Amino acid sequence: MRKKVLLGWLILFVSTSFCKTVLGQSRSDIESKIDSIANIGFVELTSSPQKYEALFLKALSDADSLNLTHHSAVLNSQLSTIYSYLGKAGLKIEYKLNSIRLYEELDSLKKAGYEYAELAWMLRKSDLDKSVQYMRKGLAILSGYAGSIEQANAFNNYGLIKLSKKEPDSALYFINRSLNIKESLNDTLGIAYSHSYIANVYM
Repeated sequence: MRKKVLLGWLILFVSTSFCKTVLGQSRSDIESKIDSIANIGFVELTSSPQKYEALFLKALSDADSLNLTHHSAVLNSQLSTIYSYLGKAGLKIEYKLNSIRLYEELDSLKKAGYEYAELAWMLRKSDLDKSVQYMRKGLAILSGYAGSIEQANAFNNYGLIKLSKKEPDSALYFINRSLNIKESLNDTLGIAYSHSYIANVYM
C-alpha cells in the first residue's frame, strides 16, 4: 500500500513538474510561444508552407502535452492548410478531421461547422460526393449561427461545389444566400467575390 502511495505521489510530481517546465521553459512562456504561432496569418502561412511545417508540428506537440485543447484545434487546422499547399492530400484530411474532433470536444460548434465546410472544399476535386456530404454536415451546424460570416462562406463554397456538379440553379441559390449575408455584414470584398462567382455561373 505504501509503495502505491509513493508511486502516486511520484507520478503527480513528475506531471506537475512537466506542466511547470518543458526543456527549461516555464509553462507561461511555452503557452505564449504556442499562441504566437497559432496566430500566424493565412497569407504568411501559405506563402512559405514548407518553412512553417516543423514549427507548427512542434507547437502542436507542446499544446497537446500541456492539454491546451483550443490551441491544438487551431494548430491542427493550420497544419491541414500547410499540407494542402504542400500537396499532401492524406495529411491535410487527417489534420482537418483532428481539428473538427477537438472543436466538437470543446463544444465550439461554429468553428466545428466551418471546419466541416473547409473539409468539403478540400475534397471537391478528389471526391465530390463526400465533399457534398461534409458540406451538408457543416451547414447543418452553421444553421445555428444564421447570418454569420462562417455561414456565408460555407454557402458560397457550396454554391461553387454545386457548379462543379453541373447544377447551376443550385449554385446560384447558395451563392445568393451567401451574398445576402455579406451585404448585411457590409463585407465589401466578399460582396465583390460573390458577384464574380454569380457571373461565372452564367458563363
